[in-house]
Amino acid sequence: MQQDVYQLILNYLRGEINAGDRESLDLWRQDAPEHEALFQKLTDKEWIGQQMESMYQDFPVEVGWETLQSKRNMPVAKTRTLNWKPWVGVAAVTVMAVISLLWMQLGKKQVPVSQLTQSERFKNDIPPANEGAVLTLGNGQKVPLEEIHKGKAIPGQEQAALQSNGILSYEDKQGGKTLSYNTLTTPKGNSFQIQLSDGTRVWLNAGSSITYPVSFRGGERKVSLSGEAYFEVAPELDPFIVNTKDMEILVLGTHFNVKAYDNENTWRTTLLEGAVKVQVGREIQLLSPGKQASWERSAEKIETDKVDTEEVMAWKNGLFWFNNANINEVMHQLERWYDIEVIYEDEVDIHFSGTIPKNVNITTVLKTLELTNGVKFKIEGNKITILKP
Repeated sequence: MQQDVYQLILNYLRGEINAGDRESLDLWRQDAPEHEALFQKLTDKEWIGQQMESMYQDFPVEVGWETLQSKRNMPVAKTRTLNWKPWVGVAAVTVMAVISLLWMQLGKKQVPVSQLTQSERFKNDIPPANEGAVLTLGNGQKVPLEEIHKGKAIPGQEQAALQSNGILSYEDKQGGKTLSYNTLTTPKGNSFQIQLSDGTRVWLNAGSSITYPVSFRGGERKVSLSGEAYFEVAPELDPFIVNTKDMEILVLGTHFNVKAYDNENTWRTTLLEGAVKVQVGREIQLLSPGKQASWERSAEKIETDKVDTEEVMAWKNGLFWFNNANINEVMHQLERWYDIEVIYEDEVDIHFSGTIPKNVNITTVLKTLELTNGVKFKIEGNKITILKP
């Protein structure tokens, strides 16, 4: 059929197509959108002229045509003048050569990407997040912590050291009237743990940052957070305050999780032990253990609900936890953990429930999600494309 259509298009361009062949050609054009697109391309006068000019520049027309004909085992066609443009004979030959080449290149029906095998779609693999972070000192100096040997002090910050267990810790050394601040940042694909000067421990999720005083003083302990972190606050008389862009969490001594990524519309604070006060603007909510306060940027009030704290803390405990999560929610988690770019080639309406370990390569996660038969993925470099099955 490919050769037949090729000949029909040539006859159409020559003005020699009869009524029966014209009907066959029209049926082929109507059979699929890509057929019509190919026909319009191959019969566009301006486009063919451009191809002729290109061919004249790239190689001798006569040699190119003879080579093409020898490969196809066909006799050299007689030159003809197209009815709708007074080209010389060799131009007509060139047009036929262009059409023949393009038909062989474009006329083949490609297999949709979603129909390729997993091994064909998964071009490479991506490892999970590492323990790693960048420490920004008060003078603006940036210290990649993976370059610091465990058990050694941080250059330029005498109160801080990277412990043998990989935790960044600070000694409480009072002195000076001015507070000095450090910022710990975990890029996508990294997580980290820190112990502040008062003994408070903080687990920082991927794609997050926390700013804090090197030593607390002045009757309060205040830090700023962007992203997600779990806090185990050391009990003291001085209140402990966590500020996000629009939310303030006040505690005395407690365990809680804060999720406040700048690129997400909903921010959440979940209490595991003790008591916290969450404030947005003038609105205040007191939380008891097992309760979560959530706030949407478009809303005017804080919502509180009883939640499964095991699900909330899954990220810290090494799990992806999906509870009727849609594809966007799932890919948000993978995007931060594997430092990937997600491309939605198709709209996929599917929800996932279950847990997957976070210490596996991304192909293991994607293969597990594909078992639902509701979605397929393509991996190229750090790009993950979402496809309909």
